[in-house]
Amino acid sequence: MTGGVQAARRSSAVALLSVLLLAPSGAADETAERESGEPAAPTVKAAGGDALAPARGALRQGRDAEAARLLQERLAAAPADREARHLLVQALLSVDDVAGAAAAAEVAREEAPDHPLTFLGLADVMTRRGQLAGAERFYREATRRDAALAPGHLGLGRLLRSQGQRRSALAAYRKAYELAPSDTAVLLSLASLTPDPDERLGLTRKAREIVEDPALRLRLDEVLPVLEALGEREPCRLVAPADSIALPLPELDFHQRSLEGAVAGGRDVPFLLDTGASGLLFDHKLAAKAGIVEVSSGDLRGVGDWGALRGASAIAPLVSFGPLRYEDCPIRIADTRSRIGERGVVGADFFSDFVLRFDFGADRLHLEPLLPLPRTDGVPELADRKIGPQHAGWTPVRLWYGDILVETRIDGERSAWFVLDTGGQFNLVDTSLASELVQLKRYNKLSLRGFSGQVQEVFQAQQRVTLSFAGLEQGNDGLLAMDLSPLSSGLGLEIGGILGYELLRHLDVAIDYRNALVRLRPR
Repeated sequence: MTGGVQAARRSSAVALLSVLLLAPSGAADETAERESGEPAAPTVKAAGGDALAPARGALRQGRDAEAARLLQERLAAAPADREARHLLVQALLSVDDVAGAAAAAEVAREEAPDHPLTFLGLADVMTRRGQLAGAERFYREATRRDAALAPGHLGLGRLLRSQGQRRSALAAYRKAYELAPSDTAVLLSLASLTPDPDERLGLTRKAREIVEDPALRLRLDEVLPVLEALGEREPCRLVAPADSIALPLPELDFHQRSLEGAVAGGRDVPFLLDTGASGLLFDHKLAAKAGIVEVSSGDLRGVGDWGALRGASAIAPLVSFGPLRYEDCPIRIADTRSRIGERGVVGADFFSDFVLRFDFGADRLHLEPLLPLPRTDGVPELADRKIGPQHAGWTPVRLWYGDILVETRIDGERSAWFVLDTGGQFNLVDTSLASELVQLKRYNKLSLRGFSGQVQEVFQAQQRVTLSFAGLEQGNDGLLAMDLSPLSSGLGLEIGGILGYELLRHLDVAIDYRNALVRLRPR
C-alpha cells in the first residue's frame, strides 16, 4: 500500500480514529478500525525517480483513476519499472478494480517473484479479498526481504490488530512511523492505537498539517476538534465500575435488542445494542434536550440507499448504563433523516472492558469485567491476545473497523467473512457470492432498512443454504441476499454476508473483544 490506497481507505484512516474516540478508554486499545476501509499507506520510493512523481501526487491527492492511467502509461514505456507496477496495484484497488489489481500483482510475481514489492502487492490484494492468513505471510515476507518497507509493517500491523494482537500491532505501527514519519496513513494508524492521549493528539495534528487529499482533510477537520476538546483526558473513562452485572435487554422494534441509557444526566432512553456498530450514536432531538454542544460536523453512513447523512460530533460529560458511569464520551449525533428515532445506538464494543454474554431467553446482557490493563505513568499498556484453558469452545474472530468477522462456510464449498450483527434483522449473503452457488429470485415481500434508509434490491435463494460457523451449522430456507459490495469496499475487505438477530436470538452469544474471541452455543 503506497502513495494512496483508495480514497475510501484514506477517509478510513480518520474513521479508524473515530472508532477509537467513540469507545471507552479501556477499550480504545481493543477496538478495531471501521467504516471506510484501510488507510492509505506510505509512499514507496524506489527506482522510478521523477517519472512517477505525477502518479504519486495524484494518489496522495485522491485522484486515483488519474493515477491508474498515468501508471499504465508509464508501464507501457517502461514495463520493468517495479515501483510503477506496485503503484498500479494500489491505484486499481483505490478504484475498486480488485480483479485488475490482482492481475497486476500476478504480472509482478511473474516478472520479479523475489522482489519485496511483489510480496507487498500480493498481500494488499489478498487483504482486500479477505485472504487474511495468506496476506499476513506475504507482509512478513515483504518486510523480511526489505526491513525498511514501511507499508509492509503498516499492513502487518493492521492484520495483527484485527486478531487482538494489539501490543504487536503497535510495535509494527511504530516501526512504520520510524521509517515514514511524515506519512498520513502511518500517523493516523499509530494515533488510532496509541493509548497516550497526548501522542494521539500530536500525531493527528501533524497529519492534518500535511494531508493533501481533500476528502481526508474534511474528515480530519471533524475528528481533530474532538481530540483537542478532550486534551489529556482519556475518552469514555469508566468512573463507576462494577463487578459482574446484568442489564435488562428488552426487545425493540425490528426484532432488535436495547439497553436503557442516559446521556449528560438526562432521562433514560433506549439504545439499540448493536454488534455491527461502534461507539455511541444519539438522536439530534435528544442531544438538544440534553444540552450537548456540537464540536464538529461530518457524514454518517450505514446500510441503505440514502447515502451519507449529515451528522455531528460532540462530547457527552456523562454517559450511564445501569450502574456503569463513563465520563467525557465522544458521541455522534444523527440528523433528521436517520431511522434511529428518539433513541440511541450503542456499539457492543463500548463495553469491551467486559466479557459480554447475551442471554436473549432471559432478556439480559451479562457483563463480566476483564482484569484491568497495567499502566505506566498513567497510560495503559497494550497486550496481545491470550487464549487459555478457560477459552475452550471459543472461536477466534477478526475485529475490523468495529465489526466482528466470523469465518463462515457456505454449503461446505466457499469460505467467507460474515459480520456478526445483532442490529441486523436477518441472515444475509452477498448477491455475487450467492449467485455462484444457488439460484436467486427478486424478493418483494420484505423491506430491508438500515441506518441510511431502505435497501432497494433484495433477492431470495431458491434452494436451501447451509451456513457453518464457530462450530455450528444452520440450514437456511429462503436465505435473503443483497449487494454487500459497498460494505466490502468501505471496509477494504470482502464481506460474504451477515449473521443477524433472527439467528443469534436462538444462541447463547458471548464476546471477548480484548482477545478477539466469540462463543456461540445453542440455548
